[in-house]
Amino acid sequence: MTQWELEMNEIKRIWEKNGFKLELELICFENGFSGMLKAKVAYRFFDLTVQEKPLIEGNDFSPSPLQAPLSDDSVYNLLGFLTCNEESGVSKDFFKDYSPEALGWVESDRREELTCLVYDFEENSLNNRANKKKKRSKIMSYDIVTADFSKFGYREIKMAQELMEAYTTKKNIPDEFYNEGIQICFNLLSGYVFLSNEEYQVLMMNGDTLEMWHNCSNCGNEGFQEDIAFCDECYQCQECCECTKKE
Repeated sequence: MTQWELEMNEIKRIWEKNGFKLELELICFENGFSGMLKAKVAYRFFDLTVQEKPLIEGNDFSPSPLQAPLSDDSVYNLLGFLTCNEESGVSKDFFKDYSPEALGWVESDRREELTCLVYDFEENSLNNRANKKKKRSKIMSYDIVTADFSKFGYREIKMAQELMEAYTTKKNIPDEFYNEGIQICFNLLSGYVFLSNEEYQVLMMNGDTLEMWHNCSNCGNEGFQEDIAFCDECYQCQECCECTKKE
């Protein structure tokens, strides 16, 4: 069960497993690319088998706009970032604020153990795809994203109509958009209306064109291809992509 705590308009969560501990706090929402709001989450990561003080901490984690900021999906996405080391293909700037203890930890067996926990969660998520309704209700928890048309206003219904007209004509629909479990969704925080599928891919109107909305797996930057020059190989924006450097 997700642990949410509402105190003085601040939302917090603590995740613990196998001696690992992650403290998260939703601190604000900021304007992202193309005007869509994105959450900012502060975090402190502990390995209590190593030391009692935090190993890694920051205030710059931006979960996917399709996920509740402190949901299980967001937690494990962040844990996945924290398991990165130099062999993961991230830039050296990724570790610029790491302490000597943190740099040692990312090369340790405990880092491998956390990687296995993240992998197991992702595998279970994929294996549970048959339970789509439960999964989608988690994404849309806390009224951040909804597919309930009773919550759409006239503006949002018109936007949904434009989306469907573009989708049904099959013009410029990206080949990589997975054609299963598609719903029209409305983000109540940003005001954006978009198409989403069971793989959490997003299609939005960019002017008169239906385009993919991307989210960088490394830094959380999001936007259309023209905004972040998204790489389909590593699922990262141009600033984080290491594919070109490796070549």
